[in-house]
Amino acid sequence: MAKGKFLLFLIPFWNIQLFGADIPKLFKEVCANCHGEHGEKNDAFKIIAGQDIDELVKSLKLYKDGGDKYGMGVVMEGRVEDLTDEDILEMAKYVHSLKAE
Repeated sequence: MAKGKFLLFLIPFWNIQLFGADIPKLFKEVCANCHGEHGEKNDAFKIIAGQDIDELVKSLKLYKDGGDKYGMGVVMEGRVEDLTDEDILEMAKYVHSLKAE
C-alpha cells in the first residue's frame, strides 16, 4: 500500500472539519461581537441573519478586497482579510441560515 493511501486511514472519521474553517466557531469569534450570536444585533450594526447568500458573498468580497472604505468597511476588511473564497461562501450560507432571536 502506498504511503499516501495509508495516511488517509490515520485521519479520524469523526473529524468532519478536515480542511477549511470551522464556520460557526469563526462566526462566534469574528462576527458575533458586533452582529450578535445569531446575527440579530441592531444597535449600531446591521442585522445579518437570514440575508441573501449572493448579497452576503458580494459584501464580504467587497470588504476583503478593500472596496468599502466608508463606515465599518475598514473594520470589516480586517475581519475578513484571511478568509478564502470558499470560507466566504460557507460563511454566507451560515449567516443566511441564522434566525434573529
